[in-house]
Amino acid sequence: RLLGSVAVLHDDFPPSIGRLRFQRKHGAIAGAFRYFDNLSGVDPDEIKLHLNGTLIIPEIDGEHRKVWFESEGPLSRGRHLFKIAIKDRAGNSSELARTLTSR
Repeated sequence: RLLGSVAVLHDDFPPSIGRLRFQRKHGAIAGAFRYFDNLSGVDPDEIKLHLNGTLIIPEIDGEHRKVWFESEGPLSRGRHLFKIAIKDRAGNSSELARTLTSR
């Protein structure tokens, strides 16, 4: 007849992005990173990756909190901008941008 103890928690900390690793695969770029969140968890639909403004569709392992991706084709020589945007289920967000140089 009784529910027991109930607690309401407020999640106001954004998710964090772990170390970003890149490697070349036949001229294309492949990479992986892990993400962490303290309470509400990261919404897999809110993990957005962009390379030079073009959306990259990642593969996501929610159980191990890992994301990996590969660019569509080989990268041209020069600098490229890679961006990650992550949002948790409470609406907190984190962004990370890195410049890659292809030779």
